[in-house]
Amino acid sequence: MRYSIQDGYVNEGGTVMIQETDSWFEFRKAICHKYSIDVHTYTIAKVNDNCFKKMFSIRGTIDQSNLFQGLLLLYENDPNVASTGFQPDTDKYDSNNGVGEHYTRLIVNMSKLAQRSQYTSSQY
Repeated sequence: MRYSIQDGYVNEGGTVMIQETDSWFEFRKAICHKYSIDVHTYTIAKVNDNCFKKMFSIRGTIDQSNLFQGLLLLYENDPNVASTGFQPDTDKYDSNNGVGEHYTRLIVNMSKLAQRSQYTSSQY
């Protein structure tokens, strides 16, 4: 999801091939390889029923995440905030992507119902 969302924005979807035993950093490298998105420019979050459930750092493994319920969303970080990239001592609870500790990461989900023909859809 883009940091700046304009009216009419629709999420993009995609897939990457990874193993359950891969780390979240391996997932990020697969995203970078397939979609050319830098590994530290977004936050990985699990969302279920339009609610934020969990944020993932670079250390934990994919199989620890119970992804069967919900979706993974990649939230673009504020491009105006400088990041030094991932720190080598990052643990599985750190999701700040190299951004200084004086910043707090906040994920806000917003939806807008759009009437089309005879059905209503959600846009995020």
